[in-house]
Amino acid sequence: MLQAEGGALYREAASKGYLVKNKRGAPYRMVQEIAFGLLDLSNPECVTWIEGIIRDNMLMAGADDHGRPRVAGWMADFGEYLPFDAPLASGELPSAVHNRYPEEWAAINHRVLKELKMEKEAFFFSRSASIRTPTYTPLLWMGDQLVSWDSHDGIKSAVHGMLSAGLSGFSLCHSDIGGYTATPTRARSQQLLMRWMELSALSDAIFRTHQGSRPFHNHQVWTNTEAKQHFAYTAGMFRALAVYRKKLMREARDVGAPLIRALFLHYPQ
Repeated sequence: MLQAEGGALYREAASKGYLVKNKRGAPYRMVQEIAFGLLDLSNPECVTWIEGIIRDNMLMAGADDHGRPRVAGWMADFGEYLPFDAPLASGELPSAVHNRYPEEWAAINHRVLKELKMEKEAFFFSRSASIRTPTYTPLLWMGDQLVSWDSHDGIKSAVHGMLSAGLSGFSLCHSDIGGYTATPTRARSQQLLMRWMELSALSDAIFRTHQGSRPFHNHQVWTNTEAKQHFAYTAGMFRALAVYRKKLMREARDVGAPLIRALFLHYPQ
């Protein structure tokens, strides 16, 4: 995904014909909070170009004096929006490529990691996925939950999502602490934020906050002393569980058992 408004990479990709096009042959403009275009990953030249952007513009641009990237991780966001009416460079039906697109997007990021020999030093996480995505993505993220308590798209859905992902081959998962999507009538409360800190400390593969889609509308980790103290407490809890979590990660590596396990998976009887 490349941001359309004022985006230099968007303009470069469009000029080279690397963006998914509409039936008129123009870049297919999509809107999801922002206007954006989608890379046509069926075009080998486009794939080579975006791999170079990730490697040279993002990772190697901040390399140390020994030529090693300082980046330890990144979000390989989006990848789920390929339209069904977009003619692709390969001539394939977009409906046949739609579910493969997230796999190819993850594979691109994975190849850059391998090329730079960074597999043991850095990682990326994805939200879009399909059957073969666990082959490439080291960490799955649950996407943009609402800043709410419910099981449809709130804190409970993060639990459901991680359990389901574990049954689908994703060994390591996590969610945004506090959720992401706020609306004019729904803001993140301090109570929700604090409970989500606890959920992530005890369940997630990584402990990561997000200020959300309406930062000044939401309660934040730094809003007051109580929130900051609770964050310090739960971050310490996450750190204290490091040895136990590494043991489970080794099991995930060796036998594929997910870090977060549905009870029937761990206790089949």
